[in-house]
Amino acid sequence: MEIFYEKVKLPFIYCPPPPCKTLCSNKNPIKLGFSLAETLITLVIIGIIAVMTIPNLISKYEKKVTVTKLKSTYAILNQALKMSINENGPVGTWPRDMNTEELLKKYFVPYLKIVKIYPPATTDKKYLCYEKDNGNYLWITGIGISTPFNRSGENGTSSIKLPKNSCVGINAENPTRSDLGFTIAIDVNGHDKKPNKTGYDLFWFILDNNNAILPYGYNTNMGNDTSLCYLIKHAGGLYCTLQVVQDNWEINYR
Repeated sequence: MEIFYEKVKLPFIYCPPPPCKTLCSNKNPIKLGFSLAETLITLVIIGIIAVMTIPNLISKYEKKVTVTKLKSTYAILNQALKMSINENGPVGTWPRDMNTEELLKKYFVPYLKIVKIYPPATTDKKYLCYEKDNGNYLWITGIGISTPFNRSGENGTSSIKLPKNSCVGINAENPTRSDLGFTIAIDVNGHDKKPNKTGYDLFWFILDNNNAILPYGYNTNMGNDTSLCYLIKHAGGLYCTLQVVQDNWEINYR
């Protein structure tokens, strides 16, 4: 049996033949689509939801990528440190007044795959893997960083670039004191890519005399205080690495 549908002269409206036809009339049509107004309202709602959610999703993704790079670089350094200690002795015996570029060449470079070695920094703009002017490194507050970077001659921060473009810098906490360790800075995406800001792509560690690379702030009275990872602090971001580790390797402070 052939089935025919009667087309009613209204847009997108069709009426079936008997017995179903009794359900459909010009007074009570069956609509098989959305009106233009309904479609526009739906699109507006979708747009509002997208505007509200997409930036948050992008931020979460970027934080995850940052932490992944940080963990990877940290693991690479720890592995190199173990091999160096086996051959060169414990960190406590490493010279603090040694030219930092020579220190890297002796105690780290032989145990790493590197792209390039950079000499001790001489200005605020040349701390880590400097090749061209890309502005100063910044605290989370936007203030330029001097300490704990070091630019004092041959004891200034020297650095190495790793294959995935992360950059690692090192200097002695105090070249005149053997009881203090070394400062290590990790820029997860290198000097040539911004924001070059602590807590965003720049993270601080301490290489202590117990042969461990630890988050900056682990050994201070403020070690459990995240205030130096807040936006309002002068040196905001110095302890952000500590907070990342305490938060199970997640960035939750911004």
